[in-house]
Amino acid sequence: MKILILILMIPLLVSAEKWEVLGKCKLMTNSYNDGDSFHISYKGKEYIFRLYFVDTPETNLKYKNRVKEQAKYWKISTKAAIKIGKKAKKFSADNLKRKFTVFTKWDDAKGSSKIPRYFAFVKTASGENLAELLVSNGLARIYGMRVNHPKGKNANVISKQLKKLENSAKSKKLGGWK
Repeated sequence: MKILILILMIPLLVSAEKWEVLGKCKLMTNSYNDGDSFHISYKGKEYIFRLYFVDTPETNLKYKNRVKEQAKYWKISTKAAIKIGKKAKKFSADNLKRKFTVFTKWDDAKGSSKIPRYFAFVKTASGENLAELLVSNGLARIYGMRVNHPKGKNANVISKQLKKLENSAKSKKLGGWK
């Protein structure tokens, strides 16, 4: 009986790993949007997505301990971290003005909204990875949920690439690395 149950569950496990590509997404205006998490519209429905691999600073002191942790990462004050968080929010909004693509497996990213929030990779209209753009501009730390990319790139390879981008941002004193 146990074997039969396991065999019946295999399709469920496999389907949970399947990537979905949502093209022509539109950023929605929402006060809860920030640099790494935002409301989008896809085929007339609202979704909330959070980027894999990165975390941008908060834009206020609602989560004081998280802001302190983020400030510590960059070795800056909490006030400066919030300022970087606001820059990251604007940066993401600017990069998502034109329609963009979301890659998701519908992994639960938790959150306090009534609408579920899911992890995703986001490709801008110009074809760039939003997480990489944020890190390369010193606006996001390497932190959070890691997965292999839908195009086959290993999570460890992605982490190493992000670290190179972060080191470059540090050397150029960009964003929080001033």
